[in-house]
Order: sequence, then structure tokens, then C-alpha cells
Amino acid sequence: MDGLIDAIEILRGTWANEQFSYSGKRYSVEDATVTPTPVNGTIPIFLGAALPRMLSLTGRVADGWIRNGGWPSDLDAYRQQLAAVEAAASAAGRDPGSLHRVVNCNAYVGDEDPATKLATVFGNPGGLMGTAEQVLETVEQYREAGIDTFHVQFQNDIIDEQILAFGELVIARAK
Repeated sequence: MDGLIDAIEILRGTWANEQFSYSGKRYSVEDATVTPTPVNGTIPIFLGAALPRMLSLTGRVADGWIRNGGWPSDLDAYRQQLAAVEAAASAAGRDPGSLHRVVNCNAYVGDEDPATKLATVFGNPGGLMGTAEQVLETVEQYREAGIDTFHVQFQNDIIDEQILAFGELVIARAK
């Protein structure tokens, strides 16, 4: 973890300064430069985390949290992890509300039972699956729990039709 902390410090330092020196526990740089620099002055750093130590680090230093482990087993488990990230952000003097919250998930929108249609390909239960109404309801539940971004994955053999269906039936109707 020390190496990750050093890497983040070095990235942010070189993005913000013409020359940057840093001496960390694992990595050090002297008069380092990066060109071109990011257009907006920085590049958001997202960390994947599921266990306490990384959840804490994410809250302290990251711009966003990607929940590791796929779809949350339940909303309470997700809320507990989010609370740990937010507590660490607050303890570090950061606004917990400024952190982006991302979940990776399987997705399927349609009238067929997703459990029978997708189980052999994905293996992981859960995600944004079901009719458009069911998917929209799930999106709303998880947004209320704090997720602001869903990275969706579609089954390869139906990806084209699913991208169209998801766009028309879910994204176009999401609030």
C-alpha cells in the first residue's frame, strides 16, 4: 500500500508542478517533470476497494471509489463499505460528497429470465437485470444508496442488441 500512496503523491505532484521532488516509503523522484500536463490540471484517481484498509485509503486520497467484488450482495453491505470510505474522507478533511462512487455490474434488459439466459456466461449473480422497469427500480435503489456510476457489462453474443435496448429502455428513462 505504501507504493500506491507514493505513486498517487508523485502523479499529483508532477501534474501540478513544473518540477517535482518527493521522497516516499517506496518511491522517490527528484526534479521530475511530466509533459504534457493534464488539461484540467489533474486526472481523477479512482481506487478499487472492498476491505477496510483500502476503503480507508480510498476515502483519504482518491477522487472516486470503485467497489471491488462485482455487484454488492445487498444494499446494507454496500452502505457499510461506503460509510467507511466517507468516514476516512471526513477524517482527512475532505468532503465525502465529492467522491465518485462506481459499481461494476452485469446487465441485461428484457423479458426473459436473466438467471437462465446469463448464468452460464457471467457466473456472478446480481446486477442490472430484468425488464426495463425492474432495471430502473434497481438503479434508483442503488443511486439512493450512493452509487453515481454503473459500469455495465453485457453478454458478448447479445451485446449489440443489449446496448440498444439499454440505451432506449433504461438510460433514456433514467432520472
